[in-house]
Amino acid sequence: MADIDTYLSSTIDDYLLSIAEGIQLAQARLDQLQANGSSQGSSWSYYLPKLEFELKVSVELTENKQASAKLGDSRLRPLDDRHLMLRPLGQVQGGTQSQLAVEAASVIRGTFVAIPANAGRPGQVLRSRVTRLGPLEAEFSVEVGDTAGGKQAGVEVHFNIDRDASRQASAAKGLDFDVAAGTWLAEGVVLTDDEGRAATQLTIDPSEPVGRVIVISLDVASRSELVHYEVEG
Repeated sequence: MADIDTYLSSTIDDYLLSIAEGIQLAQARLDQLQANGSSQGSSWSYYLPKLEFELKVSVELTENKQASAKLGDSRLRPLDDRHLMLRPLGQVQGGTQSQLAVEAASVIRGTFVAIPANAGRPGQVLRSRVTRLGPLEAEFSVEVGDTAGGKQAGVEVHFNIDRDASRQASAAKGLDFDVAAGTWLAEGVVLTDDEGRAATQLTIDPSEPVGRVIVISLDVASRSELVHYEVEG
């Protein structure tokens, strides 16, 4: 029987996924360098444009002769007695009478090509802020910009009260009940102005207990953020 140590223990899919994970790790390191450089006042980025790979393997369909002999030549052997094995091409293999192998060589070539996020434009940055206007009123605002310091105007910002998250956050403080119906947002969708800013006002129902946590979800394009607001007396 061929030396089992020479066989590949993973599938082709696992091999390709391991390459992709390596690329992701390398890009994450580059992104970390970019973040460190940005903190020093620079604004640059780098990405891996592509990676070419080639995998040369021999593909063997092995059969256990002893298991087949027990069934007789006229009967079909179980599928469990067939094994599709892969080994790096060119490795020396041995064999015994208990194994039959049908072997073919295969070469797999490919290229991973990187597509920069946001079509290569600077990444989007969200900055949220909460301003308390009174005991029962608060303003939620968002500034939408990019990593190059620009402001993004005309972008839709979606504001919503996340009632499930609000109940869970409040339950941790012993207030396990729903947000009151009279707690609402003035506007649910707001376009950013020339400064990249959008805002809406939260009105709180007077029946809301002190300590109640109201969770507001902010959604901009593919970015999301949750803001927690606690009702005060």
